[in-house]
Amino acid sequence: MHTGQIALRSLCIGLLIGGFVLAGCGGKVDLRLDLNEGDSRIMKVTSVAKSDESAKAMGAPSEVAESLTFAFEVESVDPNGVATLKVTFREADVGGALKEAMGAAGGAPVDLQPVLDAMDFSGKSFSMKLTPKGRVEEVDGMRTTIEEMAEKLEKEMAKVMDAQLESLGLPPAQRAQMSQMMTGMFEPMLRSQFGDSALREGMESTLDIYPDERVGVGDTWRKGRIVNYGKTPHCASETWTLKARKDGVATLDMTAAITPNTEAPPISMGPMTVELSVSGQQTRVVEVDETTGWITAATANVRLEIEQKMTGLMPMDLTNNVETMVTIETWAE
Repeated sequence: MHTGQIALRSLCIGLLIGGFVLAGCGGKVDLRLDLNEGDSRIMKVTSVAKSDESAKAMGAPSEVAESLTFAFEVESVDPNGVATLKVTFREADVGGALKEAMGAAGGAPVDLQPVLDAMDFSGKSFSMKLTPKGRVEEVDGMRTTIEEMAEKLEKEMAKVMDAQLESLGLPPAQRAQMSQMMTGMFEPMLRSQFGDSALREGMESTLDIYPDERVGVGDTWRKGRIVNYGKTPHCASETWTLKARKDGVATLDMTAAITPNTEAPPISMGPMTVELSVSGQQTRVVEVDETTGWITAATANVRLEIEQKMTGLMPMDLTNNVETMVTIETWAE
């Protein structure tokens, strides 16, 4: 072989290898979940919400910290890559708002542990169908859990309320009337945050982050989201950017404009109904394992103005500004 031909072939091989290297480090990547039967993952979500002075003036908690830890187990994967997962609440500390509110209510200290035990989701499970692009097709399994929990919570809260009101000097007849107000209150509240539809929306808001096409550093994609359930129903217009790739980890940035969801159903609270109008903005930074597609870590900052219109027993209008910091960490089981 002629020396010139050898040099040319060497150059071509070098360019080919170089092309593969560039594609692996700085080229385009197909970000998606690659789930296999038997895979497992733990995800811990922690939030700290801080309200402004207007909320404090109304006796609302000024700062509420909560956390949820989930265990994901992949039970099966169909030919299209849609996975069926068993999701179990490993730990659920969701009583922060209640503890703060009862502490601000005055009266003698009361034992809230039975109430917090009634709100403990630990060990409860549901089924979830998840696509490779993070879309949650279905969540099922929380109906009975919600019904049983609401019944226990109603009984325990009635005891706490009676003890609190007795310490404030209210007579038995008034205490009974106040306790009666809580009848039927907790099931719709729990369902709006932990029912099948609410969990489907919440999981999808967390996991539906991937672009439809291959992307390179600097590329952007957009997602629209409508949230009907949870604490803050809203619409979101999200812009995602692949900011960096290093050592098999992709770093994504997201900014979102949040606007009111005028079609969201009101929240029922026994003798009261609450309509919410939520607006603001959110930023998020997410790290994704390029091999498995799992989120490895994330942080979010959410700033919201929440207008509440209460009707029924205690009609009033409230506006509250809330800033929430959220952190997510995951690890292999």
